[in-house]
Amino acid sequence: MITYNHESYIKQAIEGVLMQKTNFRVELVIGEDCSPDRTRQICKEYSSRYSNIRLLPSEKNLGVIPNLIRTLESCTGDYIAFCEGDDYWIDPHKLQKQVDFLNKNNDHGLCYSKAKVYKEKEKTFKKSFGVEALTFDDLLVNNTISTPTVLLRRELYDRYNGDIQPENKDWIMGDYPLWLWVAHNSKIKFFDAEFAVYRVLENSASHSTDYKKDLAFLTNYHKIKVFYINKYGHSNMENRVWQRYYSNKAYLFLFKNEKKIDELLSEIKEFETPTLKLRVLTFLLEKKFLRLFLKLYWKKNS
Repeated sequence: MITYNHESYIKQAIEGVLMQKTNFRVELVIGEDCSPDRTRQICKEYSSRYSNIRLLPSEKNLGVIPNLIRTLESCTGDYIAFCEGDDYWIDPHKLQKQVDFLNKNNDHGLCYSKAKVYKEKEKTFKKSFGVEALTFDDLLVNNTISTPTVLLRRELYDRYNGDIQPENKDWIMGDYPLWLWVAHNSKIKFFDAEFAVYRVLENSASHSTDYKKDLAFLTNYHKIKVFYINKYGHSNMENRVWQRYYSNKAYLFLFKNEKKIDELLSEIKEFETPTLKLRVLTFLLEKKFLRLFLKLYWKKNS
């Protein structure tokens, strides 16, 4: 569990772990990244009361990736589960179900489920996130794995760490590169159930009110995909990955900075693959006209 400025949520995250009913020992390792609020104090209170909670405080803010890496490397169990400080588990048998499955299926390295999505600003639950994506190609097109639902074999993380050395990359997300590596080197199991709640904050690493931050996240997300295409030679997926990138980029601009659409269209026109260029341009033009239509409709009916 990594956490920063989660004083309003961290208790719920910790309690979700403590409520787990298992026939094996569970250790909760909390990487607290020098929060200016009461997050560390709350974590200290829990670690002093429960011997299976180990707190890793930091005297300076490390950032998401360094904090994630040091926390993962401090885990000692055969399996690693993930739950950031603003998410929480809702099924008391989550860990038992997942460990039972992996114990019986040695060819599987990771399992996950759907997660309920909670929009913090609106105080409402939205449609669940997470669908079955069991292959490397599935995940390369789109990450459909919800992090707080994952259970992973520890030995696979160690192999990933040695092979990829994520601490030397300029990636701003730590989970997606790991999922891709595991999908290429092992089998994945999807549980068609809701094991956790994924909380969407107005401003976080993957969601922001500033389109520039969202664009930086999207660009880095695409960079990870290209890295794995080159590493594993999946050139057959290149067109689909680029189409997804430009489609997501267009969607971002349409809703957060429409002035950038023309610039994006010019960028795509320089793309070297004619078929892909045509497919992406068609998609964007349809979306642009749809956006303009909706604006006119809202104006007329407001």
